[in-house]
Amino acid sequence: MSLTSSTFQMVLFGDAFASGGTWTNSDAKLKNNIAELESGILDKVLQLKPSSYTYKTDGEYSYLNLPETNQIGFIAQELKTVFPEFVKESEIADDDGETAISHDLHSVNYAAMVSVLTKAIQEQQVMIKAQQATIAEMKADIEALKNK
Repeated sequence: MSLTSSTFQMVLFGDAFASGGTWTNSDAKLKNNIAELESGILDKVLQLKPSSYTYKTDGEYSYLNLPETNQIGFIAQELKTVFPEFVKESEIADDDGETAISHDLHSVNYAAMVSVLTKAIQEQQVMIKAQQATIAEMKADIEALKNK
């Protein structure tokens, strides 16, 4: 833990568990320049490339204690090209816990992606409702033609 780190105040190598959940400040009192996300998010979400992968668990980054099991997520550098606000380049303390060494590692804030994915779903729902209305109109037109 470090209260003076410019990147992270706490770094944990390996898995973490919180039986009660984790929480992030989101109170309106803490925010300025609040604006609803603009339309067009769905187009950006469609550019994302979800991937499966395994971590390199030996060698240079073995001290990170990365999981050996198959993972599902994003490649940070690819995500950064679409949503740079979800990716952070960081300097991480090496395994001695003291010496900060820049490993040029990129990290993803997956929790922050929820709002963007929610907006994309909302955009899809508008499209779906419009298509449903069109289908209903077409069915009505077909019924009207049948009844002539």
